[in-house]
Amino acid sequence: MSRIVKQIEIEGKKAIALFDTEAFHTWVVYRFLSGLTGFPIKEPYWVGLGRKKVKVQEVYHLNGEIEGLGFDTVD
Repeated sequence: MSRIVKQIEIEGKKAIALFDTEAFHTWVVYRFLSGLTGFPIKEPYWVGLGRKKVKVQEVYHLNGEIEGLGFDTVD
């Protein structure tokens, strides 16, 4: 399986994205969330991202664009 890497926009900010077609969640680096309001989750949990463990405490609704096509992170 090959890696899919694309330049995208998240809330108007340029970013590089690595796509995992089998992933259930979307993970975004915290700096792209500045100025946005997160929604606290009832039971925070830990995930492993690369070699780091990250505590997930909030979810965010994000809008973005890939190759001119809009997307959002609402399930």
